[in-house]
Amino acid sequence: MYKLYPLIIATYVLTVLSVTGCALSPQTVAIVPQLENNGTTASTGKRLSIQVRDGRTNTIIGYRGGIYATAAIATADDLTDSIAREVAQAFSGSGYMITEADAADIRLVLDIETLDYKAQQNKIIWDIELFAAIRATVTSAGGEKTLQLQDRYTKQFAKAPTAAENENLINDVISKLLQRLVENNEFMAI
Repeated sequence: MYKLYPLIIATYVLTVLSVTGCALSPQTVAIVPQLENNGTTASTGKRLSIQVRDGRTNTIIGYRGGIYATAAIATADDLTDSIAREVAQAFSGSGYMITEADAADIRLVLDIETLDYKAQQNKIIWDIELFAAIRATVTSAGGEKTLQLQDRYTKQFAKAPTAAENENLINDVISKLLQRLVENNEFMAI
């Protein structure tokens, strides 16, 4: 009987490994948007403060699919810092002087409202749908304006997207939203 234990344990381990091999692993996505400076000078010397707030109740943005609901995709903790840095760099390239809120002529607050990832396998094709919503509020002595930025993006893959592909897709959607904000000179003219 004791001689069968190693065989039973080995069979159990192989069975567990073969079943879990079909599952996708959880993933943490680093949000690192990439913005282009469009070369226009929207503001010469105006002092701008930028604050990014994450209004989501959870860092999980969705699930990668697979046979178990354990393959969560979550954002890394430094989401607001990386977005603020990239937006500040883009506005700085447009002629704004980035400063603290108490010294600013214009205050920009970005609220991350929604980041949503859905994966569905239809036969052999994987349908990936991303949705992002950011609310921008700009205030100055001239008043306050709000701009709602939203984007929905879908892409198909022949197999489940890799962690790197998922990270690129999510960052592309966020980058496009933020690029629209940076290029919206009318919104920032307050």
